[in-house]
Amino acid sequence: MISGFSYKWFLCILALLALPDVNLCAQDKAEEQKRLANGKGLYRSEIASWHSTDLVRSEPDVERLNIGGYFSYEGPDSLLKTVFFSKGDSSGVVATVYFDKSLSPSGALVDKTTRAFTPHEAELFAIRNEAASLIGSDKFFKHHEDAHFNLIPVVTPATRRVYVITASTKPNEVIFGNDYVLTFDEGFKLVDKKRIHQSLLRLPAKNLSGDPKKKIASTYHTHLEKAGSLLSSTDICTLMLYGHLTEWTTHMVICGDDVSVWNVSANMPESGRDRK
Repeated sequence: MISGFSYKWFLCILALLALPDVNLCAQDKAEEQKRLANGKGLYRSEIASWHSTDLVRSEPDVERLNIGGYFSYEGPDSLLKTVFFSKGDSSGVVATVYFDKSLSPSGALVDKTTRAFTPHEAELFAIRNEAASLIGSDKFFKHHEDAHFNLIPVVTPATRRVYVITASTKPNEVIFGNDYVLTFDEGFKLVDKKRIHQSLLRLPAKNLSGDPKKKIASTYHTHLEKAGSLLSSTDICTLMLYGHLTEWTTHMVICGDDVSVWNVSANMPESGRDRK
């Protein structure tokens, strides 16, 4: 029988033993929400760029614009805009696409007024330009056939980063991996470069055999133990960009016995699962 004094201490010890797991769950949840918010931000930037390139390319005088590249960002009003800049060392803005809250191309405005970069745009351009130069010269970045890099610059009061995502140029294919995050200082010098995934995985978006029994209901990729089972921000961005083009119901990230699940139909994460 446990005495009253000993029993109280016994309960305290049990509580202390349980605290690390509770804290770990809270940390995982916080990290999951952070990655979800960042992934949605990357998606919004990338889908704005998709729509904008289609809109600007359809302009009758597009060749006159002498476009060297583009990037998208969210303004203080939470609305997205895509900036197209000219070729050459003295780049400036040659076209801007403004989106409303729907992010629909039907509600977008194409403005072909030439102008200088705003201070925020100048920062985005500087780190994007530096990232593009690094990708072309640094063997750290792996280049693959039938694929290209998409660069997403992000500048906040706390960070200056460029996310590099690999996209397929082949139809009916979704790529996960071969993605990077580059961090820059206030002078736009590279201070850190990381691989988010260590390899590249190509997955079919749909089964093209015509046999309904062979429909691809679920897909997955794996993470190394040090990366954990949570979906990365780039995983979320990729799933939000391409999920509607697939026949998948779910996509899973597996790390050991832990699984994170993305509901492709609902375009949102599900609760994690344990494979044990």
